[in-house]
Amino acid sequence: MENNVSFWNYLFRPFRYLAGKESVFTGLAVLVLLFLLGFWSNTHFDGALDAHLACIDDQSSPVVHLLYEVIAWFSLVVVLYPLARYLSYSSVRLVDMAGTLATARFPLILFALWGFNPEVHLCIEGINPLDVQAVMAIVEGRLGILALTSLFSIVLSVWYIVLLYNAYTVSANLKGAKAGWSFAAGLIVSEILSKILVSQMHCLF
Repeated sequence: MENNVSFWNYLFRPFRYLAGKESVFTGLAVLVLLFLLGFWSNTHFDGALDAHLACIDDQSSPVVHLLYEVIAWFSLVVVLYPLARYLSYSSVRLVDMAGTLATARFPLILFALWGFNPEVHLCIEGINPLDVQAVMAIVEGRLGILALTSLFSIVLSVWYIVLLYNAYTVSANLKGAKAGWSFAAGLIVSEILSKILVSQMHCLF
């Protein structure tokens, strides 16, 4: 039983054991892996919470994928760290917040690996979504893998958000309703900020 508890803690509450410089190095490794795997598998992490599988023939430059990770990480830290400093009665260290929020993106690595399957990439640019016949021609024979992809992405998204929440609350030493509403508000603002930055980036690249 104790081993099971430890296993689930490592999956969902790793920041009880990982903080400081160790979390920064781990987080940077996660971000580098996401950058490389996202580029190689044509998986776009274009927002603090976003991940999608692009058309297999529509390859973005490595710089774009690198900036995706920088923007997502920056948007989370720049919103949640000041919020934690304001609400917490404890000392909140930037190194802990930055490291744990980067490490929390680990589940997205599994989605990038999923993207190496060419069958999960849809090319629907220029197609009217109301044209059922055209859409079905694209997804025909792939409904099973696409449904599995949707389910897999939901599971990973939940895991990712749980890790973000634990990274925030452990680093800020916040609990209860204050932790819940502040995290939810901060996450929404982070997502909006990241989408604005990503749109600006696409104007340049």
